[in-house]
Amino acid sequence: RQGHVDKARQLCEKSLRIDEQIGDARGRAATLHQLAILEAQQGHVDKARQLYEQSVHIDEQIGDAQGRAATLHQLAILEARQGNVDKARQLYEQSLRIKEQIGDAQGRAATLHQLAGLEARQGHVDKARQLCEKSLRIDEQIGDARGRAATLHELAGLEAQQGNADKARQLYEQSLRIDEQIGDAQGRAYTLHQLAGLEAQQGNVDKARQLYEQSLRIKEQIGDAEGTASTLGWLGLFDWRAQQREAADAKWNRALALYEQMKAAPDRRDLLTVIARLALATDDTPRAERALSRLGPSDLTPDVLALRAGLFRRQHANGFKATPGIVVTEVQAGTPAARVGLVPGDILLQYGDRPLGRPEDLTHAIEVARSASPAATAIPLRLLRPPGPPRIFSVPPGRLGVAIQNIP
Repeated sequence: RQGHVDKARQLCEKSLRIDEQIGDARGRAATLHQLAILEAQQGHVDKARQLYEQSVHIDEQIGDAQGRAATLHQLAILEARQGNVDKARQLYEQSLRIKEQIGDAQGRAATLHQLAGLEARQGHVDKARQLCEKSLRIDEQIGDARGRAATLHELAGLEAQQGNADKARQLYEQSLRIDEQIGDAQGRAYTLHQLAGLEAQQGNVDKARQLYEQSLRIKEQIGDAEGTASTLGWLGLFDWRAQQREAADAKWNRALALYEQMKAAPDRRDLLTVIARLALATDDTPRAERALSRLGPSDLTPDVLALRAGLFRRQHANGFKATPGIVVTEVQAGTPAARVGLVPGDILLQYGDRPLGRPEDLTHAIEVARSASPAATAIPLRLLRPPGPPRIFSVPPGRLGVAIQNIP
């Protein structure tokens, strides 16, 4: 939690060796669980999944239902973050059933809470609200103030999502009062952060900044490196919008340093992506170039590929006079695009004689080419592969098998 990932891993590996030497299967499962959390934090999803599954397997062997339920819960969080919604829901429900069987009311409330968040992100607001209210009733029955505060926080997010700002604010403030009463500094910091986001959405910029700064002070005091970096990112955005570029850079650089210290590659990539997007939107090409140059091959998401194409277009404006182009973000295996050698990052300029400026232009151009030349066996596809000059590929008529995106 202090961001000392290498030290944490060393300690876990030391613990694991001892667990293996003394034959402590329960301890081994718990340590594998902790190692999985570290790998997930760094974006090593496959490794994290493997460790969680190892932990679950041991829990099954020794009959540790509570340990199994806890690890299934964490594995569900991992799958949810990867967008594997059905798998995440299945794992949460497995965890929930075990917790019901063993009478773990607190664990049950926590899983209901997480499942509510999953449903909310899918737009299933009524379902999410039902799950939150069920969780809240359990929290109240067992006197779990911390759980109650967390669930009120989740309910506030639902109300904000529905545009009910006053109700959301009321629920966040209830959550804050509980956090203050029980001395939960981390819970308080995270609720202040969310409340700041709500105020920002309502246009209350000064109030939002004040709340983010309160959240930041608490996170710094308790040594919450991940939370500190997140709030610095948002405060940097406020500085940017206020035309305070140096102040924004200072906050963003602090956040990036923390992400690098934690080896939190996905969070680092996301912040650099935001910086590059803001820079391109204001034609600050040097700043965009600096941000994008800090991203490596493992960071090439569709958004990053599109931003790189946008930067290239600004740097070589003369080559885009006839068409703005569209960027390839994925090439599906075994398709015509793969066979002719297209790769993610290619900028498609022209299909046949049709210029390309939006994804739908490619679909239209394919349809036109089919109608105009039904006997054609190859269509010229003009593209750029940065940093090289324009190239022409001959592609078979019809669907190419690529994912494409506008260039910002």
